Amino acid sequence: MPRTKKQHLVSVTLLKRWTKNARLRQVDLKTRKHSLAVPNKVAYSRDFSTPIQVQHTEEVWHEIESRAGVALKKISEGRQFDRVAVTDLIALHLVRSHDMIDACHNLFNSYEPITRLRNLSFEDLQRHALERTGLYIVGPEGALMEQQVVTEQIYKHFREDLSEHLPKLLAQVQGYFRSLNLEIMTCNSAGELVIGDTPAIPIDWTGTRTGLESGVWLRDAAAVFMPLTPTILASVGLAEGTTSLTSNAITRLNLMQCQRATRRVFCSPGSGLHRWILDEHKKVLDSLDNQGIGTEASQ
Repeated sequence: MPRTKKQHLVSVTLLKRWTKNARLRQVDLKTRKHSLAVPNKVAYSRDFSTPIQVQHTEEVWHEIESRAGVALKKISEGRQFDRVAVTDLIALHLVRSHDMIDACHNLFNSYEPITRLRNLSFEDLQRHALERTGLYIVGPEGALMEQQVVTEQIYKHFREDLSEHLPKLLAQVQGYFRSLNLEIMTCNSAGELVIGDTPAIPIDWTGTRTGLESGVWLRDAAAVFMPLTPTILASVGLAEGTTSLTSNAITRLNLMQCQRATRRVFCSPGSGLHRWILDEHKKVLDSLDNQGIGTEASQ
């Protein structure tokens, strides 16, 4: 079976807004290095959709991204724009994210039948090995290896099922977002926004929890934020219209992008924000180290 093609988790049409001379600056939170890059070479996954589903999902995503590209241009020019194109783009980035995969995986793992399958008895593992290979497992090491095989098969089926249902899930989120208000926030001269590789972020009503993986599902979210350009942010939720962001709000929003990023955060070349991103990331690493968790937890 052919390998799934490279799929962008952050749309190229979105990342282009952070470029200068066709390049943006990316910060790798794992290696703590930064570099200039072209948008179509970053923020992608090779295994997000299965080979069977990849063509269909790409067609759906391309239609949304094409409409959004026109809307983003009009927003930047201060003209009237297609609000549905923007809410659909936010929905796409929420569904097409490792945050969604991780949140669904957590729910999947908490399902009691799956919990039992991940903790089979020696006798069950023996039967599974016989059916699979015709051979008996021997001792604890053999049981552990067979349990790993079972767990890998479970996860493979989970990813295949989720990939198959992603277009339907996306359509549901699109419909829900279209029923909400859309607020456009501008930075003016108060600073610039960064964008992470998980840019659409739901936040709860207390303002303290963010992200699907943290349990902030859409019906419980006060809003879903996503930067559209270095100076424009969109929010799907209760508020409607336009407003200005303060420097404190920009800092908080940028921190959210860094905290929810899977690995990479992007900023405009020349903004100097890559240094701020690395400084904030170091504070997180130092905090984890002081708690005895270790730096590996952040990577």
